[in-house]
Amino acid sequence: MPEKPVYGIAYVPYSRFEDVYPVEKAIDRGTMFKKLDIPFSTYANISIMNPFC
Repeated sequence: MPEKPVYGIAYVPYSRFEDVYPVEKAIDRGTMFKKLDIPFSTYANISIMNPFC
């Protein structure tokens, strides 16, 4: 085992502050960006995205 293994590298693209939810709705939805608001049910039946399948 390496002494200092690299566990992962994240790629996070910049998000523009446009098309955002108001603060109260953003807190409720878990994101302020409407484009990132994807319901879990969208991925519920895709085994690679849902460890519970």
